[in-house]
Amino acid sequence: MSIRLRPGVVVMDKREEKSGVLKHLLELGVSVRLEFLEVGDYLLPGDILVERKTARDFISSLLDGRLFEQASGIASASRNPTMIVEGDLEEALESFGRVKALWGALASLGYDFRITLFYTPSPRETAELLSAISERSPEKSEV
Repeated sequence: MSIRLRPGVVVMDKREEKSGVLKHLLELGVSVRLEFLEVGDYLLPGDILVERKTARDFISSLLDGRLFEQASGIASASRNPTMIVEGDLEEALESFGRVKALWGALASLGYDFRITLFYTPSPRETAELLSAISERSPEKSEV
């Protein structure tokens, strides 16, 4: 992506507006730019490209094959691909039932695609996480 953003700025895909995260980001005082992103849902300083999935959508995209296509897309487009799984994975698994497949997918995202994985319980916590990540100074952490 290579758009240099200053700390505290989040570029949010317009298709994410109804997720509830935008409202919480604004409450936290985060500067949000709404754009259409080709891949990912959020772009943060330090070339961090985030794909956000609800727990149910994570399971659904694992089943229909979208998960690894999206993983490949964000991994190719960013030096710091990231995925947030939001919601109750245990509850989503009850309808899925194949626990080993879920853990295998998570392992593949981390090891094969080098995607940083986070888990949040709600849109509010997702906003808190995005805010914290966006405020870090990428220059200080780059070695």
